[in-house]
Amino acid sequence: MPNLPDVPTFAELGYKSFDSDGWHGLLLPAATPAPIVQKLSTELNRILRMPDIVAKIEGFGMLPGGRTPEEYAKSMREDSAIYEKVIKAANIRLD
Repeated sequence: MPNLPDVPTFAELGYKSFDSDGWHGLLLPAATPAPIVQKLSTELNRILRMPDIVAKIEGFGMLPGGRTPEEYAKSMREDSAIYEKVIKAANIRLD
């Protein structure tokens, strides 16, 4: 994190397999036409590069992102697989 230059990363502390990334994003109905998905993605990524928006996000202690719809979907699939294992191993249930 640029605003925490003296704080070591998890990898620097010896936690090589710990991934602390989180994500926020916009989800659309599955039937949303591809041109609309692409337009929204393009515009959101443009907004996420605006200096005042970058400053605001960094002020929350986060880093601005910006992914393609395909990259975002891949992250969701990969994280879901990880959390599925955690939930099953811990026997977490919704009661």
